[in-house]
Amino acid sequence: MANKAYKFRIYPTKEQEDFLVKTF
Repeated sequence: MANKAYKFRIYPTKEQEDFLVKTF
């Protein structure tokens, strides 16, 4: 879980941002 969030911070794409918004 934390590892995925870390990857998202490295390269936040459109889909990843939407996923983070839904997760948090």
